[in-house]
Order: sequence, then structure tokens, then C-alpha cells
Amino acid sequence: MLLETRWHHGKKNRTAVQSLVTIVVACSDNAGELRSTLDSIFAQTFANFEIIVVHSSSDDVSGMDRPDPVADPRIHVMRLPGAALGDAWNAGVEQASDDYVCCLAAGQELAPTYLEKCLFVLETSQSGICLTQQQESTRRLVAPRPRAVGLEWIMKEYWVGCLPMFRKDSWDQAGRYDARMMGGCENWDLCIRMAKLGVQAQCIPGPLVHQRADGVGASRHAALDAIRQKYIHLYRNPDLARAAGVQTKEGPVFSYARLLASPRVPKSGLTILLAMPALTMGGAEAIVSQICHQLKERGLRIFVISTDQPLESQGDTSQWFEQGVAEIYHLPHFLEIWRWPGFIFYLLQQYSVDILWQVGSGFVYDLMPDIKQYFPGIAIVDLLFNPVGHTANYLKYNCLIDHVVTEHAGMKTWLLEHGETEENVSVIPNGVDLQRFSPRARDDTDAAGAPSKAARFVAGFIGRLSEEKAPDLFIEIAARLARRREMDFIICGTGPLYPELQARVRAKGLAARVRFLGFVDTSEYLQNCDVVVVCSRMDGRPNIVMEAAAMGVPVVASRVGGIPEMVADGVTGRLCDTGDVAGFSDAILELADHADVRVMMGHSARQWAEEHFGFLGTVTNYASLFERLARKQAEQAKLLPRTEAVPLLAIQPRPRPARERQRTLIRSLRTLIIMLSPHHLISTLRNAVLWAMVRRNRERTALFHSLFDKSYYLSTYRDVADSGIPPLLHYLFYGFLELRNPSDQFDTEYYLRQHPDVAVDRVNPLLHYVLHGKNEGLTSAAQAT
Repeated sequence: MLLETRWHHGKKNRTAVQSLVTIVVACSDNAGELRSTLDSIFAQTFANFEIIVVHSSSDDVSGMDRPDPVADPRIHVMRLPGAALGDAWNAGVEQASDDYVCCLAAGQELAPTYLEKCLFVLETSQSGICLTQQQESTRRLVAPRPRAVGLEWIMKEYWVGCLPMFRKDSWDQAGRYDARMMGGCENWDLCIRMAKLGVQAQCIPGPLVHQRADGVGASRHAALDAIRQKYIHLYRNPDLARAAGVQTKEGPVFSYARLLASPRVPKSGLTILLAMPALTMGGAEAIVSQICHQLKERGLRIFVISTDQPLESQGDTSQWFEQGVAEIYHLPHFLEIWRWPGFIFYLLQQYSVDILWQVGSGFVYDLMPDIKQYFPGIAIVDLLFNPVGHTANYLKYNCLIDHVVTEHAGMKTWLLEHGETEENVSVIPNGVDLQRFSPRARDDTDAAGAPSKAARFVAGFIGRLSEEKAPDLFIEIAARLARRREMDFIICGTGPLYPELQARVRAKGLAARVRFLGFVDTSEYLQNCDVVVVCSRMDGRPNIVMEAAAMGVPVVASRVGGIPEMVADGVTGRLCDTGDVAGFSDAILELADHADVRVMMGHSARQWAEEHFGFLGTVTNYASLFERLARKQAEQAKLLPRTEAVPLLAIQPRPRPARERQRTLIRSLRTLIIMLSPHHLISTLRNAVLWAMVRRNRERTALFHSLFDKSYYLSTYRDVADSGIPPLLHYLFYGFLELRNPSDQFDTEYYLRQHPDVAVDRVNPLLHYVLHGKNEGLTSAAQAT
């Protein structure tokens, strides 16, 4: 029998190593559901746990066998025929001797980091509950930002079907699970009763539990009705919920010593912690994710952290990284910002990190002094693409950085001019998969709205729709070439300029000629292009230039960054001055009118790609660099006085000092400078006038504030909350340009798409709706649906 019963007179045979958390799994007779749940538990990044399986079926459990855990001392099984879910969980928790418990039903699957994240939050706080959401396969979740919450927040419908981890003593104090509750809301009910007694909770908004659509449990509406009926006095009088006190405990607030004492995965090679701002759609994410995949095949272990909250319009490339890294931690998704240093220190210790690979995270730049103080054996490698953006942080902390990697010689020259030494800089050009990106036969189908290739000439823009990539110039080029009826233009990608660009296309009468295709597989759409236009105002070494060359498609590109090193002017493509619409147009016309030149350039581009854009050399250079730096740093660390791990005092929550207030002021001033810059000045003045018009009318003011939710804005856009910039000021003059929503009742992107004249004039859509749109019968997304 696979799941062997280990019970003697109701007591478990304990293993030699005391675990930290007990996972109680209630199951009936579905072997597949139990198997999927156990698989997810054994895939956890934190392994110091025990499992109690409570079997409520009268059938023999031998049919639920699976070969792995037969000898695993962490599994214990008990039978409780006919037990309801709440009774089964109570029986399992009763037998648990660990401090923390979480209870699942067979069929629920934990994300790999569930235990690690919940335990870190609970071990480093005075909370008794860690709330996490359950992701259903058919529903997208929206929840508040990570924070300590009380009864008022726990009663919100975010937590229907939640899966909490809790302290066992809190469970006992709250009166255990109520087996009479409707299936699917037992955990939620328990959390409410704990909170009524003053137990503080920490919430992790991101869904860390998956429930299959056919899972057992009530519908969300039925569960919500059941809870509201039981606690109707609290829902009718919210002041009672707000008045619920929170218990506090004496002792250290922040310590993860017990997590570090748990068994670790044996280390077999170098370990890298990769720090990025966010995993959005972009060239940096594309190349770094490819490098991670190849480094993993060479035996390196990589963990990823991201420190910025991206906008939805920026996309999410986590899936690009998932198969090439050990784990990904999006810090804004599960931790308050003052906890981040402690968690990063925990990762550095728990996984014995050798290399901190910094790829643009501003938060990690500021943490470098502490990292170097407490982890002198870790080498810090900074990847810089161009002389703007993150180079300000580099110049501030370059004395702490062990090595800098750049993609092109121009950036190395800049680094040397700014005091970097030759031996501390490596030029490692990025590469491309020459097998995936290879010349293909033309596709004459009109795939996903792309212009038909038959008897047409197609110019493509493929990249992020942002200021530096200059997609607005591509539209100007298309307008200049509009007289050529055989030409079509495609724009692949998305970004903050998306609605404005669509409005420009409509305003210029190009809707039939310029197609927006959104996110696409580049390799599938390059084959439909006769030329790729890279009209960037600023760039480094863009992937699209390499991908186009590898597929034998000539490019017409700006002379910026590393592009002149990538394009042989007149041989593999054409180079133009930045912003020279006439020059770009002439170069495209030359390729359109001379097919033989276009074909010759395509062949030369492929040959150039084979000689210069191979990916193998990129990965080999990175692997060699990381291994050399790790050896060098390890030798230097031996010469330093031996110190203990990070002292408890160093990772305690820190109050916001005057320095933080200064940073808030500086960020506010930067926002003001952006608002008054030549590019934004007209928009700023126009919206300031409109805001004054709204304020002069009481009804308009009331309507505006009914559609602008300060709490929603701060919880949804973490970067605004962290910056200290007033949310109303941010949205009125800047946030709407980034397609941020003022509340869940108004969709900025929807409104701008429906009313392109507003986008062209850069008028704040909410101001327009309050002043004109509502009276004219215009609709926001919420009302349209």
C-alpha cells in the first residue's frame, strides 16, 4: 500500500527532524486529485514540512498509490470515513505538532513558492494568519497590495475560497473549523473568526493556489451569501469590523533563522540571483531569458527577483523565464516594500548565491552597500545597455560593482570615459537562435489581420510602443509613403503609446494601411515583411535587428547605440539619421522599387547573422565570466575576517527617515519636470484648465471623485504609492498617458480607443468624460459592458 498509515492510538510516529509546517490534505476517493495535490507539495521550494492525509472514504486507500513517497517519512495518513471537509481538517490539525498549518482539499495545487512565501511573512511578523488567494482556471483575480490586514479587509470578497496558513494556537483559540459551513468557505469563515479575536493577518494578493474548474466547493456567489448571512451584523455595521482589535506579541519582529535551518537543496554549481525591474515585454527580457535557459543547461542555478509593479499594457514575460530558472519572485506581488531587504538577504543565504546579476533594478542598486557588507563573497555584475536610464545608479554605486557587461563597444567607451577600468568591463554581444530565426518561404495568408503578402510590399515595425522606440515616426513614414498603394504597414507590439498611435493612424486616414497586431511571435511575422523599420530615438543592441537579419529581411534603422555595428550600411540594410522621416522613406522606396537589391541585402543579412549573431558565443562568454568572478570573489572572501550571518538588527523594519522624505520630494520634482517638459507642456496646461473647470462645478466634482478611487490607485500601482507622489496629481497629468485606470469603474485605454480625438490631444480621459462625455452619451468600459 502506497500511503502507509502511521498512527498508534491517535499519535503519530515523529520523524527525527522537527518540521515547521503541517499540510493537512482532506480527500475522498479521487486518486487523480490527491496525486496532483501531493505533486504540488513535493515541488515546494521549502522542504521542511509534514503532510497529514485525512481520508474520508470508506474505500481502501491502496488504489491511490503513487511511487514517490512510499518511504517519505513526511507523509502520515488517517481514516475518518464519512467526515465533512471541516471535520477532516480539524482531525488533521489536531494531530499536527508544528507551529504552522494549512489545510487543502484534494485537487488544490500549490504554487512552488507557497510555503516559502507564507512562512517568511509569518516568521518575520507578529501575524497569526497569512492569506493567499485561490486562482480558478476561469477567473482572473484582483486583490489589494501586500499588507497587514484586520477583520474589515478579511471580510471582503477577495478572500472567497482563500487558502490561509495560520498558527495552530490561533485555530484552537478561534474554535476550529465549522463543519456546518457551506463547502468552499470553511477557510474564509475561520479567518474571520480569528480576526474577530484580534489575530492580525498578512495578505499575499497574488494567487498561490490553483483550483481546477471541476473542483469541489460552492460557487463564489453562494459562498459569499453564506458568509454574509452568518456575519450579517458585521456587514450591516462596518464600524464593528473596524473596531476589532489586533493582538501584539513581544519579542523580535523580524527573524528568518528557522527558515535558514531547514534542509536545503544540495548545491552542485554556481548560483545566480538575477535582479530585474519587472518582467515586461522587451528586448532585455528576451535576451536575458534566452541566456538563462542556456546557462541552466550548463549546470548554473538562477533565481529571479523583480522589484517594480508593471502596467498591464507592458505585458508579462514570466513564462519566458520559467523553464530556465529555479524560481521567480515578484516582490511587489507578495511583500511590503520594507520587507524586501530581509527577503533578498534570506535568498542570498538560503541558496548560497555566488553572483548577483543586476539588470536594472533600482531597488537592488540602493541595497548594494548592505549586500557588500554582509555578503563579501558575492560578486556583483551589472548589465548596462546604453548611457541613459540605469547609468545614473551605476555611477552612484560603481565602487561596489565587481564587473560590468555591455553589448557594444560604444557603451564600453562611455564606461571607460567615466572612470571604469578596462579589466572590469566585458563586451558580450547578444545573439539570436539561428535555427528558430531562419529564412522561410513567403506566407500569402492574411494571418491575424496582417496584410496579405500577395503582390504587396510590407514594412514592419516590431517592438515596444514607447517614446525611445519612436513608433510615432513609423506612422509619419507610413503617411509619407501613403501614395504608394502597393505598400502596407504592420505594427507588432504594445506599450504606453498604443492608444495615441491608433488615434494618429485614424486621424491621418491610414486605418486601412497600418495594422496593429499586438504581441506576436516575431519569427512568424518577420517572414511577411519585406523590410523591418527600426527608427529608434535611443537604443542599445536591439534584438529585432538580429532576428530580421537571421531571417534574411533587410532593415532600415537609426544610427543610434550599437545599431551601426549590427548593420552594414548598403549591404545588409540601410542606416538613417535619427528622426529623418524623409531619409527613412527614401530608403524604403529604394527597397520597394528594386527587388534585386532587396533580395541581395536579405542574403547578405543572413550571412552576416551567421557570422556575427550566433548565440553560442554569448552564453559561453557569460558562463566563463561568472565562473571566473565567483572564484576570484571566493578567494578574496577568505582573506576577510570571518563574520556571522546578517545580524538581526540589520534586517529589522526601518522607519521612514528624512532620507526617504527627501526621495519622495525628488521624485515629485522629477514628475513636475516631466509635466513641464516641451513634450508634455501643452497637455499639462490643457488638463490643468480642464481640472479647474471641473472644480468650479459641485456636481462635476462629485462625479469625478466617484470615478477616482485613491485607495484603488495606490494599491494597483505600487510604484506610485512608493514614490509618495499624490495619486490624483499623478493620474491627472501623467498616469493616464501610461494607460493607468483611476478606479475599477473607468477604463482609460478603452475610453481613448473609443474616442481617438481625446488621445490625439492628450486630454485626460476622465476629465473629458466628466465635462463632455457623460452628457454626450459616451461610455466608459464599465458602463459599456
